[in-house]
Amino acid sequence: MMDRLPIETDKQYLAYTCYRDLGLNRSMVAAQRLYDQKTGKKADDGGKKRSSGSFDGWARSNQWEGRVMAWDTAQEAKRQAMLLEANFEKYIADVEAMRQRLEDIGNRALEGVTISMNVAFVNLVRLHNQSVVNGKMLTNEELHLFLSLAKITKDNVTILLGARDILYDAYGLWAIVRELEGGGQSKCVNHNSP
Repeated sequence: MMDRLPIETDKQYLAYTCYRDLGLNRSMVAAQRLYDQKTGKKADDGGKKRSSGSFDGWARSNQWEGRVMAWDTAQEAKRQAMLLEANFEKYIADVEAMRQRLEDIGNRALEGVTISMNVAFVNLVRLHNQSVVNGKMLTNEELHLFLSLAKITKDNVTILLGARDILYDAYGLWAIVRELEGGGQSKCVNHNSP
């Protein structure tokens, strides 16, 4: 956006920027005071009166009011864009944090299930080998242990499937974050592979 008019002198443009940069509570008196400070002029009556009518004339001839309205609108649009960007970045950070938490939960569940399944499997194999070596049927106590281990294994499979689903969700969030950041390559998430 071009802010300076081609017909403005350096002094006129400086006066305009003094007025413009005062913001929504701007006034000609405050702008004249600021202009006087920047140019080293001494203001009359402590800056309450303008030293000449040239300041008001510049404001009229160079359409300060219309320009500052356009300036204020552009500044508000920039502020809104920055706010939107900050909110967007926070949203992405929040989604990434959720993804990381899901991934951590899924990985811990997998680690726990792996240990539990290995213990159950080793004990099942031990019971099976013991009965084969001895050539005997399992005792009631051994059978009860075998069934308990089988139930633990079944429960572990359920936990394993839940952990897999959590990791799929984490992967889905990862894909969303990458798309939002503009780095995503694919438009869909494949839920058929871990």
